[in-house]
Amino acid sequence: MNHQRLERPRGHQILIKIKQSLEKDLITIREELSDLIKTTANIDESNEIRDLEDLLTVKQKKLNDVKKTLSETKVIEPQNLPITGKIKFGTKAEILDETGKSATYEIVGETESNVKNGLISYKSPLGEKLIGCIKGDCIDVVTPSGSRTFEVINILSN
Repeated sequence: MNHQRLERPRGHQILIKIKQSLEKDLITIREELSDLIKTTANIDESNEIRDLEDLLTVKQKKLNDVKKTLSETKVIEPQNLPITGKIKFGTKAEILDETGKSATYEIVGETESNVKNGLISYKSPLGEKLIGCIKGDCIDVVTPSGSRTFEVINILSN
């Protein structure tokens, strides 16, 4: 089953770099494994060979996962989306919590999300609730620390 996932170009580039890094790692591990097998007398009892084989398996699985993710990714240029006045993928919005503390978040893909930098995934609990909101809307979000209420006080980019 193909589950489409959204990424901005930056998130897509991050995935490509991860894929390339894993491919390089696999080449290096295979070369090390080949060299080690050539110089090891008892291959069946070599912990080092088993460790490299395990590492090779883990890296190959990660590479397969990244390739699958890339095949399911739709790259979206937020500035090419229609202006609706509502929060959508790529929108930056300022919200206020029930304590009066404000924060600004941009709705991005999963790869780019970094709450500390104000980037939240459209699939996160807060991101999902913010999609479709307009200025003045209030939302309740279940977070790891409990239920919280937020108000959209400004839409900074649309």
